[in-house]
Amino acid sequence: MKHTKLSRLNPRNWNPRLIVLILAGALGLWWAYGERWQSLPSLELAPDAPSLTQVQERPDKLILDTLRQIYAAFDLREPEEIYDALAEATAPQVLEDLYLQKQATLQSGLDPASQTLHSIELRALDYAWLPNSYTLDYDARWAVIGLVGHGVHQHIRGNVYSARLTMAPWQGRWRIVAFELQDVDRSDAGQPIGQATPQEAQP
Repeated sequence: MKHTKLSRLNPRNWNPRLIVLILAGALGLWWAYGERWQSLPSLELAPDAPSLTQVQERPDKLILDTLRQIYAAFDLREPEEIYDALAEATAPQVLEDLYLQKQATLQSGLDPASQTLHSIELRALDYAWLPNSYTLDYDARWAVIGLVGHGVHQHIRGNVYSARLTMAPWQGRWRIVAFELQDVDRSDAGQPIGQATPQEAQP
């Protein structure tokens, strides 16, 4: 029996048609894989921008760092500073929308000095690389936690946002190239700071 099994492994006993089919399939897979990556243009990024390898390893870090850039821009006071800071994190089509939203907030009478950002936290994240590209699609949910108000009238605000975002290299940096806000949840707003709750006020 051992001799019979070994004889089947002899190349002279192999089916020629089967060999041809296996080789053709392997060549087809190799060509498809090679064509996919060879068709991509070379990726040129600024020296201080995350590399493709870094983004592939930590796509969550890329989107979180970019969101922090955007909210840091919102904390600026001068319109030119806000615009330039947003331009570091977004492509033109997204930049205009975010900048106009910020200007509308300023013109509404809200006092930016009464709002202090403390942290941005990812609550949920799904992502996928688009085929044959350096483009990442995200379904993200994040919380923006900060203080609103002055003196003893401050309270914690924890708005949670859900959005679809797309990131891709743009002029040497990873930027948001598409943005679609899907939901804003304001139910995490906390108790005012400096004011006791009814239970705390009891002797």
